[in-house]
Amino acid sequence: MKYYCEITSWGEESLLFLDDPNANFIIIFNNNAPAELAEFSVLHTPANYNADPAVGDTMIICDKAFTITAIGEEALHTLRELGHCTLSFKGGETPERPGCIMLQGDVALTKDDVRVGAAVEGHCGGRGGCRSSGSSLFWQYDRKYVNISCKRQNVFRIEFQQ
Repeated sequence: MKYYCEITSWGEESLLFLDDPNANFIIIFNNNAPAELAEFSVLHTPANYNADPAVGDTMIICDKAFTITAIGEEALHTLRELGHCTLSFKGGETPERPGCIMLQGDVALTKDDVRVGAAVEGHCGGRGGCRSSGSSLFWQYDRKYVNISCKRQNVFRIEFQQ
């Protein structure tokens, strides 16, 4: 797993962007965000950040799987330092903003999906696969999750989850 945190709260205005098909994004921030930013953000625990998310990786957000299709030039820096980026669910190969991670999935994230304790996870996948111990490849198949974890060089564990 490259990235893991849990949602702790969200601001009053933060989920309105999911209802707007022209926006369709959430802004995430560590739970120590300034009040004026917290009002528009989904707040989370400081992340267990093992590696940078990359195009082709899978992000699981509130139990829904999305493929990373593009990453803005500032997104990884602010994600590492502040737990902050915009997660846009429009897909596409060009980030909408410098701090944006573009995601595409089969099932939309809705306001009802966002809950305290829900996870935001990043798993390697796509072109390169997993190359080092502690990595994992995660994808959704027929509404079940398949997680292939690299425990040490050439030793893998496969898990199927609902």
